[in-house]
Amino acid sequence: MQSLERRFESISVKAVVITILTMLMLWPLSRVETLISERQNLQHALATFYLLLLALSEHIGFAASYALAAGALVALISTYISGATNNRRAAAGIGAALAASYGLLYAILLSQPP
Repeated sequence: MQSLERRFESISVKAVVITILTMLMLWPLSRVETLISERQNLQHALATFYLLLLALSEHIGFAASYALAAGALVALISTYISGATNNRRAAAGIGAALAASYGLLYAILLSQPP
């Protein structure tokens, strides 16, 4: 369990970068003007992901806590995008992209040697 958590620390920066780049690339495509404070909500959601992951991994297994934290992050960001752009289709696309990227990061995490 400890080695899995250490390996997660090694890719945590990659997860943050992928999420921010996904949002920064898709925001201009939506043609909706955003404020800096709205973009900071994304960073707060990422902080919530790591805090939730840390809190849950102390009580349940790492795999379950990762799935719950990633699901909560995807739901939070998708709901926010849906409300900010009034476009549920775009929010579903962003949610699917984030879910796929976090699933891929977990697969990479499991494939790394301890």
